[in-house]
Amino acid sequence: MSRKFPENLLTGYLFIDRQHQELYARIDDLLETLKDGASKEKILEVLRYLDEYTIVHFDFEETAMEMHRYPQRFDHAASHMALRDGVATLMKEVQESQGATPELREACQRIVVDALLKHIAEHDMLLAPFLAEKNPEGSNL
Repeated sequence: MSRKFPENLLTGYLFIDRQHQELYARIDDLLETLKDGASKEKILEVLRYLDEYTIVHFDFEETAMEMHRYPQRFDHAASHMALRDGVATLMKEVQESQGATPELREACQRIVVDALLKHIAEHDMLLAPFLAEKNPEGSNL
């Protein structure tokens, strides 16, 4: 995975973009950890860190969606839940594994990376202009 956040996924809403860039960096850390053949304890440590940040990010978005009555908030929140479930599934796979394997790296790519980038492209790119209209500064809710 490239270390640079894809510019085509910048939403234009500064606060969300910064959080996405942080999530992307954490996912990159996870993939690097898997590539380096780390122990399952190290992989779980990085995954927990990623999981904690997704909660912070999703809570921000869900609070903003609710506060501003975003029309697609229920579908968007359902996508968040699917991503959280994916991370939980991956954590379970890691706990049952012997550490970094090609299969685990592929599962991480599919469950976390692909799903998150798809979520940004399909959901957050629609949410950001709505929030920008409500808060033109784009720095918070």
